[in-house]
Amino acid sequence: MSHLQIAYFLAVVKFGGISEAARNLFVAQSAVSKQIQMLETKLDMKLFVRDGRNVVLTPAGEILYKNLSKYNDWLWQIINMAKAVDKGSAGVLHIGLQHGLNFSEEIVRLIQKFYEDNPGIEINIRRVTLVDMMQNLNVGTVDLVMTHSFMVTSAEREELSSYVLDEVRDEILVSKYHPLGQLKSFSVEDFLQHTFVAVSPEVSSGAFMNSMAYLRGLGIEPIKIMYVPSIEDIMLGIEYGLAYGIASRFSRLSKWDSIRFIDAYAEFSQPRNLTKIIAFWRKNTPNILTEQLIEFIKEHRHKQAQPKGRQK
Repeated sequence: MSHLQIAYFLAVVKFGGISEAARNLFVAQSAVSKQIQMLETKLDMKLFVRDGRNVVLTPAGEILYKNLSKYNDWLWQIINMAKAVDKGSAGVLHIGLQHGLNFSEEIVRLIQKFYEDNPGIEINIRRVTLVDMMQNLNVGTVDLVMTHSFMVTSAEREELSSYVLDEVRDEILVSKYHPLGQLKSFSVEDFLQHTFVAVSPEVSSGAFMNSMAYLRGLGIEPIKIMYVPSIEDIMLGIEYGLAYGIASRFSRLSKWDSIRFIDAYAEFSQPRNLTKIIAFWRKNTPNILTEQLIEFIKEHRHKQAQPKGRQK
């Protein structure tokens, strides 16, 4: 098999057909068809069957796709690692940070110190959406994701290692220019009169259920809900005074003077569980910097937690 045949085979599966794969690869449809035919001839097996206008993997094709996807991911990991060494870098660590979330000052400082203590490494940090967060982690585009615990399903957790970075208290966020933002005290009825913004359950059932559980714990069953596709859209809805939403002090809106944080559970004198912010990475990750960073954070937090001796 050539690498081109593997790439075209994966693209046909990813985009659901030969014509769509060709369009996204910016090549002629005949070129993709030819490589797929050559691949099937070389392997002496049928990889696809037609289902109307789409193509569907055969059982043999499914096995090939599952394992070639991993091969392709590892190949690019190895290539990127080789490029880093060629450029004189000791390695590159790609960190994905959930949209709408900020690191705590402690985590920022520890990442900076890890970078300073390891000359020659590169650390790239970028925002990732709820939709592509796990996909980026699985294909190796990022080595580590930092996100709320409820964003990752129990099934996904079985394939990952994790470490709790922080525990945060969710609050209700609202613009100070929104009617709710101008109240001095609150009742359940106050919130029922206004629109609540939440991530659509089709995008992230964990994020949606977490928000709804927060409100229902207060006895609030929102009548008007604005469903949005991302955490960033929640932030925008709150920022522009279109709705109220749920977030923590680690939200990017915490730096905005125009946003009011309401600890509704304290307002209503009810106890509230904390939400965890967790680092997730693939088990047996090939990038040793991933676990080195986590161990560094653990070690330095432990040292900070040690009581200082009495000064003489």
